Amino acid sequence: MFYLVIALAYVLARLSYNYALGVAASMGFEHPGFLWMVGIGAAAVPVYVLVHETGHWLAGAAFGWQCTRFGVGPVEFRPMTRSWHFHRISKIGGMVTHYPATFVGFRQQKALCSLGGPLFSLVGTVIFTSLALLSRTALSFWFCVINAQFSMIGVLELCPFSRGHIKSDGYQVWEMCRGGSHVDELLRDMLTETSKVMLLRPGEWPTDLILRIVDIPADPSVKRYALYLAYIHFLDKGDAPRAGRYLRSLLEQWTSSDPPEYALEAAYFFAAHERDAAAGRKWLETETRDAEPWVRQRAQAAVEWAGARPDRSHAIVEQALTALRKERVCGDRLFEIVRLEELSQSAVAISPEPEAALR
Repeated sequence: MFYLVIALAYVLARLSYNYALGVAASMGFEHPGFLWMVGIGAAAVPVYVLVHETGHWLAGAAFGWQCTRFGVGPVEFRPMTRSWHFHRISKIGGMVTHYPATFVGFRQQKALCSLGGPLFSLVGTVIFTSLALLSRTALSFWFCVINAQFSMIGVLELCPFSRGHIKSDGYQVWEMCRGGSHVDELLRDMLTETSKVMLLRPGEWPTDLILRIVDIPADPSVKRYALYLAYIHFLDKGDAPRAGRYLRSLLEQWTSSDPPEYALEAAYFFAAHERDAAAGRKWLETETRDAEPWVRQRAQAAVEWAGARPDRSHAIVEQALTALRKERVCGDRLFEIVRLEELSQSAVAISPEPEAALR
């Protein structure tokens, strides 16, 4: 299919070019020459990429998806608090990274987001063709013609083909229509990132999806990641016993190269939910690598609480909450705030009365 699309793109480009030569002659425009055409083509590439990727972005925005990266290589734009920041990247081409506010109807929304690029390229083809016919100079005529040709090639992304890690928009639409493990794997890789961008908490992830990704055959590291997702999902849903079962399955396969969050969650869970300070401290001391500060502080506070040191636990919790509340609100941080507030309430509940503390 890939080579068929290449051949089709060549035929369409050739036919449209020959037609443009006839139109240019009828309008009294001379051909600008080889070097000028190369320069026009180089200038038209980023325009084509911008048009195509804008289609993906607009389709996602229509569904409330949050864009975190918009690239027209070698420049990438990232939204900040009040503006977009840009920087150079090594990749040549286009990219849009965006995340849904909910996974309800995800397959339909993702398919339409994939269709947005080719459909907007079709709009670009019509617009540039119209501008070419309205041109008053040979240079503007040929610039619009080349842009129309590139946009027309962008429409061919509707053809379902893949080559290596490259998947056409049409192929992605086909995957969404077909469903199955490929879609579940895509969602698995999106879950935590979505909760870092949107207000979607881990407990709001689809439970049926979580159960499926745990059962997807995968290499050991991916399997452990799926178990970790199941643990935080059920923990956030308030089902600590079920979360604990997934955590234990994860720890049975744990290696020192795993992300630091695995051991820190073990320290937190054993201390906070099983009152096992020794087990919690063991896992806390096992993991010395960097993680989000409040993740480590939550584990430390839980160990202090399980060790009957509620004052220390409360102080650590307040420090973590102060830092968290200065950050942008998202589902991932709401998860942390709820866990920390639970610890804070537990620490206060077992703190000695002021009179008793003086005796």
